[in-house]
Amino acid sequence: MSNAVHLNPPTIAAALGGKVRGNQIAAPAPGHSRKDRSLSVLIDPDAPEGFLVNGHAGEDPIMLREYVRTRAGLPAWQPDRPAQPGPTSHLRLVKPAEPTKRFSDHHLTSRGYKFITGYEYVSADGEVVFEVLRYHHDTEGKTFIQRRPDGNGGWFAGRGEPILYRLPDILANSTDPIFIAEGEKDCDRLASLGFLATTAPQGSWPDDLSALAGRKVYVLADNDVPGERKAAAAVERLQGIATVTRVEMPGLPDKGDVSDWFDAGNAAEQLVALCQDASPLPANDNIASVVTDTLPFVYPSKWQGQAVPPRRWLIDKLVPMRTVTLLSGDGGLGKSLFALQASVAAVLGKEVAGLEPSQGRVLYVGAEDEVDEFHRRIHDVLAEHGAAYEDLGDDFLLLPLADRDATLAMPEKSGKMSQTPLFHSLRARISEFRPKLIVLDTSADLYGGNEIDRSQVRQFVAMLRSIAIEYDCAIVLLSHPSVAGMQSGSGTSGSTAWNNSVRARLYLTAESGDGADPDGRVLTNMKSNYGAKGDAIKLRWDQGVFVLNDGSRPNPARRLMEKKADGVFLALLSKFNRQGNNVSHVSGTNYAPAKMAAHADRAGVGKKALAEAMSRLLDAETIKIVEEGPKSKPRKRLIVSAEDYGAK
Repeated sequence: MSNAVHLNPPTIAAALGGKVRGNQIAAPAPGHSRKDRSLSVLIDPDAPEGFLVNGHAGEDPIMLREYVRTRAGLPAWQPDRPAQPGPTSHLRLVKPAEPTKRFSDHHLTSRGYKFITGYEYVSADGEVVFEVLRYHHDTEGKTFIQRRPDGNGGWFAGRGEPILYRLPDILANSTDPIFIAEGEKDCDRLASLGFLATTAPQGSWPDDLSALAGRKVYVLADNDVPGERKAAAAVERLQGIATVTRVEMPGLPDKGDVSDWFDAGNAAEQLVALCQDASPLPANDNIASVVTDTLPFVYPSKWQGQAVPPRRWLIDKLVPMRTVTLLSGDGGLGKSLFALQASVAAVLGKEVAGLEPSQGRVLYVGAEDEVDEFHRRIHDVLAEHGAAYEDLGDDFLLLPLADRDATLAMPEKSGKMSQTPLFHSLRARISEFRPKLIVLDTSADLYGGNEIDRSQVRQFVAMLRSIAIEYDCAIVLLSHPSVAGMQSGSGTSGSTAWNNSVRARLYLTAESGDGADPDGRVLTNMKSNYGAKGDAIKLRWDQGVFVLNDGSRPNPARRLMEKKADGVFLALLSKFNRQGNNVSHVSGTNYAPAKMAAHADRAGVGKKALAEAMSRLLDAETIKIVEEGPKSKPRKRLIVSAEDYGAK
């Protein structure tokens, strides 16, 4: 056939990391492990673009075709010929779409957020396509959610496909320049001054940008890292479509926007003058290029008279907001359980082992445990709080990845860490879900670099920190300590860069020493750039959860150990007295716990546990102190009360 496309099966198989048999390729589907073979590719010269795809795990066939094109380096799809009939057997394997979710803002209003205003995104024919709603909290700041009409006077959650804000204004005026601002509030402020202005909903630019084609566009950035990133993304997206110019607003305060600039007394005429002085950026035919961020230089003198921003914590003095905290612990001690408890407590607004996490949404990414294990653990955690699964609402989002390749970043040949497709998918979900806490369990599964390569470790932590800053959340990364880290008690893993790169680090260890509770744990603050380190919290595993080990709850295991120590103390004291070997309650050569701890019949009970037993038995009057000898030189010794047969 004249339109036949001939592809080389071995080459395609190598690009996909799969195996070839004849013209049939079996390869890992996107996001699956390297051993997975749920993606089938049939090389057929007469098929569209020379191949057919079939996903055996329910993936979207269109997404799979794009995945194959990208990995194999094939040209982008062009509808330049009639589509060939393709197989339909895969349709029954496509996962059914989830039912459309009704709009609700209960997850915000129940936590103290107040609705401020809504921004309508209107199509070219004047129909409201969706709304962006702005909410504010007295201590947590602002947040946004989206909704779209259901056609019957109600609303669905989410927005559907994005469009430009204030699109009808742009279409009605084909001559004036257009300002790109980060948010709808700033666009409305610019419009009130007679300017054309638009933005993309939460940074999601629509595919159709024909309304901006050939126009003069001025990009205004908010004065913070997210604002700079979004402005750079706007420039890159619009270059080659419009004539793009970056405009810097002098005197813009930290985290300020164009509305703040106008509020400071600047006039519309001054903005026009800045635009006239700025030079357009060269077009790039809308091909992605490296955009160099403007370096965020700051004059601290400008802070004169400004209130010092308070430091914010997810858990006071332990887990700071807007950065990465490392939680390490020896295998099997329960660091995942503790992180899960803290997550549920944050959603419910409850305490966890005496700690009070700030309430908010949680995203938990678990790469070690299957979903059934999470089901069992969350059941125990909810029972501890007297809560039900439904109390979590839509505020706890779990991503179990035990059966998949969970790598978020891999090193390139140059050693530079590169974000995986899973990282990008996760970041997109974070942008939509807006969690207050993200738990990543564990670094061994999520980090694809060399544990002892300092540069790769720091790059990976920096990737995570950028998410924490952009989405105003706390990230807790779980890790296993190295053998050296366990032996030294530092809890570190591989390179010291793990410890140096994070701003806080916690270490969960087993209780140690004489009479140590086998269910006891100690959570130690090993590092805190924002507070004191070394503080320790004693925990105990009880009925599937960790509780504060402060004696406020019955401890059957410890009571058994205490009973054993009491029995050993009584037996040895009776034996010593029968042998005429007097012992005392006072430290010295005849100190009872010391002599008993050195005796062959101590049954493994140590000096500390025996000293505690002596105190308990004295308090209970099971043993007592007797005084013997002349008044000029009395001697005191311990006896079993039941064996007091009178003075010698």
